[in-house]
Amino acid sequence: MMGSERRFYEEHLVAQVLPFWEHAFDEEFGGLFTCWTNDGAKLVSTDKYTWSQARMLWCLSYMLLNRELTEETRKRYIHWAKGLYDLLSDNALLAGDDEGCAFLLERDGSPKEPNPGSGLYTSIYADCFVIMAFGRWAEVTSNAQVANQALALYEKSTGLIKKGIIKTDPYPIEAGHRSMGVHMILANTASELATALAHFNQKASEQVAKDATVQARLILDEFVDRERMQLREVVNEGGSESSTLERHRNPGHSVECMWFLLDILKDERVDEMERILLNALHLGWDGQYGGLLR
Repeated sequence: MMGSERRFYEEHLVAQVLPFWEHAFDEEFGGLFTCWTNDGAKLVSTDKYTWSQARMLWCLSYMLLNRELTEETRKRYIHWAKGLYDLLSDNALLAGDDEGCAFLLERDGSPKEPNPGSGLYTSIYADCFVIMAFGRWAEVTSNAQVANQALALYEKSTGLIKKGIIKTDPYPIEAGHRSMGVHMILANTASELATALAHFNQKASEQVAKDATVQARLILDEFVDRERMQLREVVNEGGSESSTLERHRNPGHSVECMWFLLDILKDERVDEMERILLNALHLGWDGQYGGLLR
């Protein structure tokens, strides 16, 4: 990245993105308010989506682990992160054999159906973001029990997938199709969890790291349009590409996926990943304003 572009994104992050979210934390019940009008001026709901809470816990934990912070900032981040962890740990983990995490919580943390009759467990994505967040928070706090929580949820969630229970709100999978996003999130989740488990010298880290590699290779083997070297978002199990859904390409998602896969596979199949990445940038780049068009 050019120096001027790097400065732009760093300044945008430090001066705009982070300060906005600092006023969004719920000091009474813990967690984060995320349902705002587009201009950020008005809170429209106090509901708390589990994966958004977990994403912020991951972000705060990452910064606590990898960035030089002032003592004041560090204290704030730890306070907010603990509130997020407590909210999720106390409320989001469902007890049923065929359930992972609640997708949606009320302000006080009470699990809530996203839609009447949908049930509380509607998305493996919520599970995965909680696993990753708990893994990072375990490292911040040097708490192996939190890492064990993450591992237990990972084993439960992957067990549900093996049983054919694959719930993917807010992106339901059409019958007869497979979603690249499921394998992408599983690859990233396993990679993140393996790192956390290795931090505590847990033997399970070896198998979880292998799981990440399996998912990464599967994406390259089964979701790449070889003619165009583009990443498919959805694959028809019958091989068709006749519908808009089957032909859909998402450049930003492709770039993100290649980032995950490069991190997992290192130099393995790097030429394929480079071509997919460059083709995604070429397809989606906004020549007028910069950035990627979805």
